[in-house]
Amino acid sequence: VADLRELGSAKFDERSLSFSDLIKGGYYLFSDPQAAGARYLLNRTIRHLLLDEFQDTSVLQWTVFRTMAEEMLAGEGFRSKDELDSTLFVVGDAKQSIYGFRDADAEILGTAARFLLERKAQDIELSASFRTHPLLLRYINQVMGAQLDEFPEHVPALHPESAEALVQGPASVTIAPLVTGDEDGESAFEKEALFVAQYLWERLQGSDIPSVWDKERKIWRPLRPVDCVILYRASTHARTFADALRFKGLSVRIEEGQSFFSRPEISDLLAFCQLMAYP
Repeated sequence: VADLRELGSAKFDERSLSFSDLIKGGYYLFSDPQAAGARYLLNRTIRHLLLDEFQDTSVLQWTVFRTMAEEMLAGEGFRSKDELDSTLFVVGDAKQSIYGFRDADAEILGTAARFLLERKAQDIELSASFRTHPLLLRYINQVMGAQLDEFPEHVPALHPESAEALVQGPASVTIAPLVTGDEDGESAFEKEALFVAQYLWERLQGSDIPSVWDKERKIWRPLRPVDCVILYRASTHARTFADALRFKGLSVRIEEGQSFFSRPEISDLLAFCQLMAYP
């Protein structure tokens, strides 16, 4: 308890808030009677709400969103005659929930859907994929269909003229062996990284190199290291994978090392928003 008090005092002195503090603060604004004035201002101001990646919502977050939604969908309220109707858009995919360590609960997606459908919301199923190979979609259907109730079958998006899948070409799925740490001190992550590095090295060597579609040249060409991407659960694993790849002679660039707001696409988006706000 004393450590928590010291941490709270340090954050207060530095005028800093953690992720949990922000969530608790939002809950306070929408639940405490003393925050009624703040709620009034927010409900008067917010007319359109978009909640993306909703599968990573916690119970506390959903309590806040539900309170906002109830007010927005209650009727005209304080809205003047020249204002547009309030809109609420929620999108999520239960199989993509990855923030369990922040108390995310994918089942809240279903709770929110039922809540909104009771209020005459429109349910739109987005099961056609425009960027995933049919082979991978079949694999996803097989694996996730056995894990999630009422899992919608994913299908490839089709070309409007040829009725063929938009994503074509070779594809494969390789399942890595389950690895564990050993007594010599080599961790499971290190073994996994070495397996991935060896796998990529073998795919990039010899005469049977996989082909990839070059969007700029509009041709199929052999796979190159620059075409390969590794996704991992935590950034703490990045160096382990980088060391394993370099050990096999493969060059590595850790993309997450770049500041989020210094990325070109984020800078462009911020500039566009500033242009719309101050034309």
